[in-house]
Amino acid sequence: MALKGKKNRTMTAAFIGLGGVLLIWGMVPIFLKKLLSVLTPLELTFTRFFSAGVLYLVFVLLKKRAELAQMLREDFRLVALVTLFGPVTAMLSHNLAIVHVTVGTAAVFVAIEPVIVYFIAAAAGQEKWMAGRMTSILISMAGVVMVILSGEEWGASYWTGLAFAALTPGIWAVNVILSKEIVARHSPAVLMSVPFFAGSVCLSPALSGDYLDALANMGPGLWLAMGFCVIPGMIYGFSMWYWCLRHMKPSTISTSLYVMPVVTASGGVALLGEPMSWVKGGGIAVTLLGLYLINTRYGRET
Repeated sequence: MALKGKKNRTMTAAFIGLGGVLLIWGMVPIFLKKLLSVLTPLELTFTRFFSAGVLYLVFVLLKKRAELAQMLREDFRLVALVTLFGPVTAMLSHNLAIVHVTVGTAAVFVAIEPVIVYFIAAAAGQEKWMAGRMTSILISMAGVVMVILSGEEWGASYWTGLAFAALTPGIWAVNVILSKEIVARHSPAVLMSVPFFAGSVCLSPALSGDYLDALANMGPGLWLAMGFCVIPGMIYGFSMWYWCLRHMKPSTISTSLYVMPVVTASGGVALLGEPMSWVKGGGIAVTLLGLYLINTRYGRET
């Protein structure tokens, strides 16, 4: 009974923590869009992940050096794959997307990720095939289609943005599956220190000659936006995300990302003045319906 009670408390903490992450991550794209007015997508991605990577690496070298060495020794191949198919690559793709489409449209594409995660996890034997869950996911996918068809401005730029937006959840899906095995053995901070730092360093050769000037000309408001994207958006967000991944099914934690489009789209309309048509609003509502069905009938932890 005591063990069951502890497990229930852990799951409750995981759901509460995940809820906080989703609210923060839902707001991050609004600030990223503002920062893209002075930085390129690659420069913005480098700045965020290099800053967070240095902080994580310093902490790990001071407190968890032995665990870092053990992870690199035992799971080097997995760590390399998590770096390649990781947050740096995914966010670079996302930043390239929101240059061309609204933050709300890009965020809705996160809804594609659970489909990919579920198929990969089921094929790998991490989860069982469940027709009910697939039905609920497909309902949410119908909402994504509605959002696509609500296209703000049809043209090459729009489809380029959609292509990068669609690539983002595919990268995240692979990352969730690969990370699940590592976080079962190592702490989230140790796991993130390498992909964040190494991934951002790999971007550094492509930085433009005007990068430092762009940083120097950023006003206080933009620095506050950057701080929000790095501290709560990355340090807290990814730490809690990977901790939740240790205790929850990959597809369940990924499915919870359906909440983000609502937060992001609402923030985009209120803070960025982005358009919101009835078709797009209906698509978001259908996406939420799928989330409700998954979490109430087919998505409970067992």
